[in-house]
Amino acid sequence: MTPNTTPDGVGGTVEECVDVLQSFELTEYESKCFVALSRIGHGTAKEVSEVADIPQARVYDCMDALADRGLVDVQQSKPRRFRAATTREALRTLDQYYSRRLERLDTLFDRLESPEREVRRATSGSSRAPRKSAAASGS
Repeated sequence: MTPNTTPDGVGGTVEECVDVLQSFELTEYESKCFVALSRIGHGTAKEVSEVADIPQARVYDCMDALADRGLVDVQQSKPRRFRAATTREALRTLDQYYSRRLERLDTLFDRLESPEREVRRATSGSSRAPRKSAAASGS
């Protein structure tokens, strides 16, 4: 039985969690590390590697990336130990991050103009008034 396949059917849930986390711009290994660490609560790179089924050497860079996102705490000990944020903390962190990005996008969308309006605004903002053609002025 692999670390992600258990008699209680957790394997499918683990895979789905990994997939959803990847949609939040986490790499596959980062997602696997976070899910594994969430399952065990805290542990060393070796322990996370065994549960996540990824190379132990990759756990360190994944944990640093997850710590930068506020999803993992890293204890600088020998060996280094890692603690996952609670699922509530992780969801709140992701929600805040994406809410800020969505708010920024909303602001930017409000400032967008159609290409035609932009061209009209650019031409009407010139310092000279457009010349009247001879046909238009009746000359």
